[in-house]
Amino acid sequence: MNRDGSLMSYTQLDSRSDPLAFTLDALSARGGLVESQRDTAMAVLPTAVARELNLPEECLLTAASEGAGTINCGLGTALLDRLIEEARSAFHVARVSLDVTAPRPTRARSLAEAFAVRNGVTQFLEVLPGTSEYLFVAANWIAQADDSFEGIVQACVESTTGSQPDIGFESLVASAVSGAQAARDRSNPQSFASQESNVTGQRLAALLESRASKAAAPVRAGVIRRHAREYRQITEYYAAMCAEVKKPRRKLDEQTLAARLSAVLSDRDSKLRDLDQRFRLRIALTPIALVAVTVPSVTARLQVRRRQAERVLSLRLPAEAQNLDALTCEGCLGFTHRPAVCDARLHLLCESCIPEAKGRFTCPACT
Repeated sequence: MNRDGSLMSYTQLDSRSDPLAFTLDALSARGGLVESQRDTAMAVLPTAVARELNLPEECLLTAASEGAGTINCGLGTALLDRLIEEARSAFHVARVSLDVTAPRPTRARSLAEAFAVRNGVTQFLEVLPGTSEYLFVAANWIAQADDSFEGIVQACVESTTGSQPDIGFESLVASAVSGAQAARDRSNPQSFASQESNVTGQRLAALLESRASKAAAPVRAGVIRRHAREYRQITEYYAAMCAEVKKPRRKLDEQTLAARLSAVLSDRDSKLRDLDQRFRLRIALTPIALVAVTVPSVTARLQVRRRQAERVLSLRLPAEAQNLDALTCEGCLGFTHRPAVCDARLHLLCESCIPEAKGRFTCPACT
């Protein structure tokens, strides 16, 4: 509780490193009333929450050694472990507005005038100051093979078009989100699934998967190295066994010799199959947080012409970004700063879809 008598907002506490602050934050999110008292805190919980966590409705919590009348929520305690597990199985949704300086329209215009379509003609139309909303997602990745490894990746796209801001703007958003004292609503994985049902969500998921794969590259290299080492050890061991079988101490008939050799090779093949399964790398992604971030931006509009068709593009420059957002490819889930357009409907296509934008080509978005 603050000095003025109001309840303390536990976003003021560093719950990332303080088990007591983390516990109070979790209980407060469940509807509990909490009051901080130095190394202890009083909590008044709803009946259903107290029953679920096996706690009294009124309890005194501490992260230090449990004493008379107090409940320990320090590292390793059942209460903290349960709250951490529940926090890891869910993710947070928030909406944040950043109070930052708007980009200069002249900067957006100069970038737009330098923008080129690989097989089309562009003409600058106008710039429109305003705001844009970006979706920022952090996800936990777990790579499992013979051992388990994990880390966190993040991605950011514009909410309506799915365009990708530059890395500098993404870092700004990540920093602002981590320090934001915004109201957070607990959600469940089904809520994130509904976000993935649209094209923007699919692009966001694809971007996270790509970054998780890149982050897990050292893990993959280590798995390949250990697999090769054990494969070599197994094959060398069974090669030596085959050599011994072929040169027995006493003479054996060919049928017995062939049967023994077949048994050794069968055992080797079985172990190699088990080895392949044990070293098969599996990467899983679990969303941790989804934040909708509103920032000042400038939208530059360009007209694109190709043969007899034309189309208007909207290029966004968010606050503190150095470059225009990368446009979404309409043929795949990728992004591009140098799109090509098809003849029929002027679909935007990235370099992976159309490496050489020459002559007529088959548009993956039209087919």
